Amino acid sequence: MIETDKTTFQQTIDQLDLTKYEFIYISLGSKFNEETIVYPYCGKEIQKKSNAVYQMIPEFIRAKKALSICIDRFDKNSQQKTKDIIESTIDFIICDLDGTIQLFEQLITFLKDKFIYYDIDPNIVMIANYIRFISPNHTEYYLEQNLSDAIVKVLYNTPYSDRLYEWFGYQPNLYNIIYKYKRFIIGLSYICTMLQKKIGNNELSLYNIDSLFDNDKVKMRAIELFLENTYDITNETMLTTIFKTGFKK
Repeated sequence: MIETDKTTFQQTIDQLDLTKYEFIYISLGSKFNEETIVYPYCGKEIQKKSNAVYQMIPEFIRAKKALSICIDRFDKNSQQKTKDIIESTIDFIICDLDGTIQLFEQLITFLKDKFIYYDIDPNIVMIANYIRFISPNHTEYYLEQNLSDAIVKVLYNTPYSDRLYEWFGYQPNLYNIIYKYKRFIIGLSYICTMLQKKIGNNELSLYNIDSLFDNDKVKMRAIELFLENTYDITNETMLTTIFKTGFKK
């Protein structure tokens, strides 16, 4: 694990051969805090095991020659926790950033320019925004609500314009799911309502994905589009592949 901050990050990246990787993954706000997360949801108290390890290094990149970059606010304690739980053969960099939108924009702009310079295939690049707060203050709420749109502007009109994904956050049935932000800026509430009716608060996974089947062609197409543009960070296979394979049996 390589530790950097806003003053050393660019120099660290400059020393890497970005062309050697099969996947380059950048996560924002994914550091490990606690083993168990407890939060209110629809009048109930929800308890979940932390998925931060998968946020930092998703299952679908673990067998690849990959670079994972985790950008978050790290202190000595959280740095040590990360060292203790990360067991991976991939190249892993953490960047301590007291995140403002402007600082995130600077780092993403730097990485985007690097990708363009080295002609990195957009299909092997992913930026995942996990910044969500259970009880945000005003500053945190502003960051949570505006960061993805700011990154979209940085990536606009480049080969990487649709490589931003966002975490569903503390929604119980989508706790391990990230979605392509550009594809679902509009219409996400419709999908969430549909999923709530079909699987309730159970986590969407390969074990219950068949329950999403619907005889209504419009709903079915909406579900397929959703699955085609989402990843389960705890699974090595895209959910859309599992879903379609299930129907062929």
